[in-house]
Amino acid sequence: MEEETYYEAFKYVAYFVEATDTEHSLLWCRHQPQAVAAMVKGLPKSSANIYNGPALDWEGNSNIPGRMIQVGTLKKKPVVIHLRFDLIEGEIVCFYHATSQVVSYPKIEKWLKAHGVTSDVRGAKNACNASNFHECIRELQKRRAAKV
Repeated sequence: MEEETYYEAFKYVAYFVEATDTEHSLLWCRHQPQAVAAMVKGLPKSSANIYNGPALDWEGNSNIPGRMIQVGTLKKKPVVIHLRFDLIEGEIVCFYHATSQVVSYPKIEKWLKAHGVTSDVRGAKNACNASNFHECIRELQKRRAAKV
C-alpha cells in the first residue's frame, strides 16, 4: 500500500487503542467467542469466568496491513510505532504501540492527533489504552446500535 493511500485509511478508523502485541492478543482472546471457548474448556467454572468478556464480532484484520511508522526523532534516534488494524463490530480499530529504542509519548500523541485521534490519548473520545478497552467496546457497540 502506498504511503498516501495508507494515511487516507486513517479517516475510517473508529477507535485507537494503545496496546502491545501481547495486550492485543489477550484482548482478542477475551472477547472473541471461539477463543474464549477454547481457553475455558475443562477449567472449573470459577476459573473460566476470568476469560469472559463481552463477545465481539472481531475479525483479525481489516485488509489494511500493519506497519511500522516513524513519528519523529529524539536525540537523532527514530521514534517508531507499530500499527495494526482490526475490524471489530464492523468498525476499523487501530492498535498501536511504541517499538523504538527511544520513545517520546508527546511526539506519538502529536502524530496520532494529526491522523485522527480527537484529543489527548489519555482522555480522548476515540482513543484508550488496553486497560480501558471497555471504552472502545462501549463506543463500537453504540455505533453499531445507531446503524440498526
